[in-house]
Amino acid sequence: MRVLFVLGSGGHTARGLILSRQLQAEKYFMVPWESEVTKQKVKSNYYSVVSPRFRAKDSRILSVFRTLFLFIHSLLILLVVRPDVLISTGSGLTLPPFLMARLFGIKTVFIESPSRVYRPSIAGRLLMGKTDLWLSSWPELAERYPCVDYRGMIIESPVLKSVDNEQTVSLFVTVGTSLPHDELIRTIDNLVGSGKVKGTVVAQIGGGEYIPRHIDFFRFSPSLDTYYSSAEVILSSCGAGTIMENVVSGRRLVVIQNPDITGGHEWELVAMMEKNKHLIWCRSLDDLTECLERARTDSFLRFVPERLDINEVLAQVH
Repeated sequence: MRVLFVLGSGGHTARGLILSRQLQAEKYFMVPWESEVTKQKVKSNYYSVVSPRFRAKDSRILSVFRTLFLFIHSLLILLVVRPDVLISTGSGLTLPPFLMARLFGIKTVFIESPSRVYRPSIAGRLLMGKTDLWLSSWPELAERYPCVDYRGMIIESPVLKSVDNEQTVSLFVTVGTSLPHDELIRTIDNLVGSGKVKGTVVAQIGGGEYIPRHIDFFRFSPSLDTYYSSAEVILSSCGAGTIMENVVSGRRLVVIQNPDITGGHEWELVAMMEKNKHLIWCRSLDDLTECLERARTDSFLRFVPERLDINEVLAQVH
């Protein structure tokens, strides 16, 4: 079987690669041209395409032209790869290649992002009834739509490592790969500089313009596992991939909103996880010091979801 994965950035890529490792098949990937981190993670057998990104600072006209180009590029990739099945983990790249795949009779499997607990994404909504299988990460979403199935969540075995004291950092901050969060990095840097946040602090700042003066930092890394495992507390700008990876491992996680991310759908996931004591939701930078102090004393419960069996799924559609 030949499978083409339609990836995005951040958690979309992470979930797609988890599935690819679990699947015995000939595998190819569509990745965003803009994301060097995604290319580094995939390593081979990938095709770069321009992403139609509908973000707060994007031009809608430019996004329309990008989408049209993606339709053409998707057609060319399908003609070259000749996949038996397309799999998407819910990224913004999904719609054009999935619609083109219907013209060739190629099977399609759409797996919605775990950030969508009750409402589907735009791509998910447009593809309802137009895919061979539409899977939700949550039973709550599947209960609302007759054409949606729930088979579990994309997860790997959690990484539960003991870390030597000299390797431990007090706080690891990550903004992800999609968008920077300069206000968060600036706030943490100032808190460390003023002595309100103590200990060793390391930050992944992405493409941000603000350069920290009081904390160690880096922009991107193919993997953050080492940083997660060595941190006493993790502070994240909300990304679903970061959230799921850490709540499954039972780590001390604080989540705060990045205002440049449109839609607000991540908060369905954050609210559910907070309610069940899997993380702390920090609603404002003004509350950050208090939330970080709570993270060191509160009890966190490890999230244990039902696991999606991708081989069983493909046996059904192929």
